[in-house]
Amino acid sequence: MKDKGGPGLIGSLFLVFFLVILLGVLLNIGDAFPTEEKVRDFSKKAQMLSKFFPEWKSLSEYAKGLVENASEKAKGYSSGYEMLFKDPVKALEVLFLVLLAEYLLVFGIILGILSFQAYLVLAALLVAVGIFLYKHREAVEDLMIKWRAKRLSPFKDEKIEYILALLLKNPVPASVFHHNAFEGGLLKHSLSVAKLSAKLAKERGLKVKTAFLLGLLHDIGKLKIYRKVPAEESAPAPSPLEGKRKDKKKDKKPKYKWEALHVNQEVVNKIFIKQLEEKLSLDLPKDSAYWDIVKTADMMQTEKELREGIYNIKDLLIPTIKNLPDGSYWKKGEYFIVLAHAFCRTMTELLLEQDKGLNISTEPDRAGVHMIAYSIPKQLPIIKQIGDIKADDLGLFDVKVGKTLFKAVYVFPSSLATNVPETEEEISFVQRI
Repeated sequence: MKDKGGPGLIGSLFLVFFLVILLGVLLNIGDAFPTEEKVRDFSKKAQMLSKFFPEWKSLSEYAKGLVENASEKAKGYSSGYEMLFKDPVKALEVLFLVLLAEYLLVFGIILGILSFQAYLVLAALLVAVGIFLYKHREAVEDLMIKWRAKRLSPFKDEKIEYILALLLKNPVPASVFHHNAFEGGLLKHSLSVAKLSAKLAKERGLKVKTAFLLGLLHDIGKLKIYRKVPAEESAPAPSPLEGKRKDKKKDKKPKYKWEALHVNQEVVNKIFIKQLEEKLSLDLPKDSAYWDIVKTADMMQTEKELREGIYNIKDLLIPTIKNLPDGSYWKKGEYFIVLAHAFCRTMTELLLEQDKGLNISTEPDRAGVHMIAYSIPKQLPIIKQIGDIKADDLGLFDVKVGKTLFKAVYVFPSSLATNVPETEEEISFVQRI
């Protein structure tokens, strides 16, 4: 169809829209004129927007700036109509700035309300998730434990992951008083022994995964033996180290403590391993070489922990001094001298009295009493220099008592041995080589 020259539908609509806008401008020119009172009122609205919806503060500040700019341009005019007749262009500019500022303020309020509603929805969602997790906390905990077990296992093996999950779900210590005596200590120790067992098995041409599994199982019976009780209850075998365990916070009494049942740990261990063997269809080796590897790894790990001074032996000092064998110590002036092997053996015996599960012996071998020596210079008040003579790295001196030379002795302040009489023999210290 040919155009007959009329404005057409679109042109007519545009004309109507223009007239509506023009009419709106003419009707609003009086109300929109930025008087001082209007500027103050607008500033209050902008401040309220910033206060209730801080995230839209920049928008309210921008809108406030538009009104202040319009107010500057309108100076010298008493009303919007006066400005419109005298300077229509400036009047339209001022009107545009004021209307834009008002629309921005309204827009900011709408956005603020919407964002507030979004926060409410998010909060409600979080509450719902929290309630769901609380109601299903056991299932969630099991999932987390299984996930952690998978992360800890170097093998994709469901049976190994089951053992790890068992240790994770029952975070007992490796020992009650000394050896990794904190919640989860058994897992940490067993995992270390398992990794070391796997390494030794690889070196000896044995199955790595089997050695790792046995390493995890070597102390598994402690899950049945150790239990947490209120701290005020008396443990079956009170320890001189009570209250000094790793899980105690400084200057704060613990609410709970660990204790061991009066049972044979080795028997319980064998029974529990047998139960797991049947339940999981474990193919445990009959070859004693694997258990020999685990035993070696356990001893090596214990030695490492002793070297790091993990055992807290401070409170065993006085009991050890009181139980030293005759002929193993001398008191002279300000010094109390003790044969190192006798001191370490006595302390080891006291440790084993309190925790029979400790994998150390009283014999002077690499897994025996001399390992205690690594903790002594770090924790006990031994004297490390007498005149020009210095103790060695383990805090040891050589000493002559009369004419007899004794190698490897500790020297303590004599005040620790108040009931020990002084020796009449001459004492002289010798630099260790």
